Amino acid sequence: MKEIRARPIELNATQMETVIKAMAVLENEYQNKLKIINAGFAKRSENCGEGKANTDCPTSEEICTAHNKLANQYLPKFAALTLDYQEKSKLLYQQYFDELVYWHYLSLHPVNADEFTLQYYAFIEYYLRMLGGVCQTRIIEPCEFTKTTAVSDE
Repeated sequence: MKEIRARPIELNATQMETVIKAMAVLENEYQNKLKIINAGFAKRSENCGEGKANTDCPTSEEICTAHNKLANQYLPKFAALTLDYQEKSKLLYQQYFDELVYWHYLSLHPVNADEFTLQYYAFIEYYLRMLGGVCQTRIIEPCEFTKTTAVSDE
């Protein structure tokens, strides 16, 4: 990250696209592994239920454990890419905002200070919206289950 701060002018859209593509590749990899896990459980759950002969039926606990284990493997990877994207974006947008305000100050302030002030607050609003868009995080909801207990009819 220090190298990016040292030369922010060299930061360009290609670097941002690289991080976005890496995030998409990681998301596809996660979804594919999740499909494989779900397919394995679907195959094992065939012929499950009352009166069926299958004794290797997956339990809710087993399914949730597998989903959570996969999520725990991918969350740090998503977090690292997200942090990289957010830091690069913040620098890029901050530089853009600084340039925009500076040049609008030079062009609008001598003519009409009120117009510049109005435009300045509009730029702040746009800047905060851009930062809000950058602050998105990939969240994988944990799988939760409740253990069932056998109840006797007595």
